[in-house]
Amino acid sequence: MSTEWNKTTKHIVAVGMVLFGLYLLYLSTLVLKIFVIAALVAFLLMPVVTFLQKRLKMPRVLAVLLSYLALIVAVLLIPLIMLPPVIDGFNIIAGINYQALVLTLLYSIYFSLDANKLGPQLLTVVPEAYRPERTST
Repeated sequence: MSTEWNKTTKHIVAVGMVLFGLYLLYLSTLVLKIFVIAALVAFLLMPVVTFLQKRLKMPRVLAVLLSYLALIVAVLLIPLIMLPPVIDGFNIIAGINYQALVLTLLYSIYFSLDANKLGPQLLTVVPEAYRPERTST
């Protein structure tokens, strides 16, 4: 009996191992997300730590702790600073009377047109009081 696998068996085992690896990757997505975020934070804070260590002659442990503390404070304060203007903006948008705005816009467009060039059918949708006077040519 030969212990060497034939080509078909090798392909089947390779496909099975790839599928098993993808399944393990799927199961570990939560852990991988945490590792990716941790690596990104470490990568972004590295220049700050290096600056504090080399320029300000601070011990590396203290520089790391200080930079993480600054990051935590920034993450907590940015929403507190940004949220009130965003809420005010939404309140301004919600308070606009769009019906009056559209009607004003439509009336200004309508009255800027020459009544002689408008068709008689278009004039029938406008109330009599708002119809422009037609001049005879």
